[in-house]
Amino acid sequence: MNFTPQSPKRTPPVNRIPTELLAKIFFHYVAFSGMVWPARCTPVTLSHVCQHWRRLTLTFPTLWSSIFIQSPSRGDLSLVKLWLDRSRSCPLSIHVRTKLQPTLDQSAWVNPIFEVLCAQAHRWSNIEMLLRGSPPPVLMDIPHGSLTSLESVKLDVQCWDIGTADLLLSTFFSARSLRRVNWGHHPRRIPPQVPWHQLTQIHLLSNSTPQELLNILGQCVHLEKVYIGVEFDGYHHLKPQPLVILSNLRTLEMITHTKPDSLFDYLALPALINVKLNYHPYPGFDRSESSRIPTIQRLLHRSSCDLRRFAFTDDSMEEDDLQWLLAIPQLAKLTVYRVPLTVTHRTMLLLTHPPLDIMNDGLFVPL
Repeated sequence: MNFTPQSPKRTPPVNRIPTELLAKIFFHYVAFSGMVWPARCTPVTLSHVCQHWRRLTLTFPTLWSSIFIQSPSRGDLSLVKLWLDRSRSCPLSIHVRTKLQPTLDQSAWVNPIFEVLCAQAHRWSNIEMLLRGSPPPVLMDIPHGSLTSLESVKLDVQCWDIGTADLLLSTFFSARSLRRVNWGHHPRRIPPQVPWHQLTQIHLLSNSTPQELLNILGQCVHLEKVYIGVEFDGYHHLKPQPLVILSNLRTLEMITHTKPDSLFDYLALPALINVKLNYHPYPGFDRSESSRIPTIQRLLHRSSCDLRRFAFTDDSMEEDDLQWLLAIPQLAKLTVYRVPLTVTHRTMLLLTHPPLDIMNDGLFVPL
């Protein structure tokens, strides 16, 4: 009698990937979960593939350390508890969004979910909250100094009164580990008690004067990235004063409808490598006064920096302005350059030839 020997079971190729490498793949997969939770790209999805993957997902608590909640509901409470249990003692990233007019069921579950989350407030590392309904009472009762792991806060509570928003922000600001803050429009004012001296990244939307902004930036000795959205009330002439030198600032993003000259002329940013500027002048502006090019040139020259990424939007810009801009030596080492403007071959030459060659050919005259 002939017997056909059975082939031994083979381990699937994917399971022969080293555990450390497979874990990195899992982390990248979960990172695509976005702002809707529970999403398709979650550790639960991975754990349902096979027993081996289930064991791995339960082995890495960091996979469970990000919690996304869109419009809290009854089912979210048990999932939050599951994520908190499986994340063990890992620092947590909390993302919560509530609706402006939530249903009765959604309103009923907001505070119970926050009660569970606030019990682990000492593990909060990154917080992003877009809260449209009434303030959850338990959230307002977090003691000052209890957020011992908090590094990043993004809070949008436009529907709250200013006093309530300031109260919650003061709790977040009491965290000595806090490094990055974004308080949305709030409403276009600077909240009190901001720990400027310890921050590395700030997001400023305000109607502050250039002098007020310079005073703030002067306190940000560790600042590495700043986003500024301002509307200066006319041109502010400042008295001569010392430069504000931000030695660690690498990224500057700014959007404005008015002249930023009085701010830029008192800044020096020697470590700057990324710049994104959006200038949208109001209707009726004076074209002769609108060019930002000399201001930008002075800032970059004063800073002695070498930019790698530069994005510039100016509704009043013409091609001649762009060519003057490209003459700035600090733009010679750009790897990414974005300017929304129709250009001719002369500008393309500036973008594709070494600056010194172009200058020697007499295509433009430096400022």
